[in-house]
Amino acid sequence: KHVEAFVPMSVPFGGAARSIKSILIGDNGNVPFLPMDYFGALQRTCTSGLWLLPRPRAFGEERVLFRAGGKNYTASMVGELLSDTGLEDQREVLEREIGQLDTWLDLEKGGLGVRTLCVISSGVKTLSSLVLDSPVEDLAANPRG
Repeated sequence: KHVEAFVPMSVPFGGAARSIKSILIGDNGNVPFLPMDYFGALQRTCTSGLWLLPRPRAFGEERVLFRAGGKNYTASMVGELLSDTGLEDQREVLEREIGQLDTWLDLEKGGLGVRTLCVISSGVKTLSSLVLDSPVEDLAANPRG
């Protein structure tokens, strides 16, 4: 009644490519004296990170966000990526609980009861994709952190 539109700034409705790095490899939060994989195990077990994974509606169906050993993954393939890296429990949470975000949050039709405009930033240095030379199965065999 009193709100004309809701404008979240990408996350959590759009997600972030950096969250793929956090979950698969780890992320030290730009703290220079911590190894990149310092929080890796923790980041893989916190479901809050799954909410931040890139959403197909924001990143599109074709944009490659992660490439490992010649295999490409897009936002619509995040569940497959989690399985391929041995994170099947995280995939199940993504599909069972976080996947509902796509069903109840129908941005085009105002699924929150108000018109929702999802804004994705640009012009700010941020991770847009991640490339590994080794096959994705290597991450499952040798998780970092």
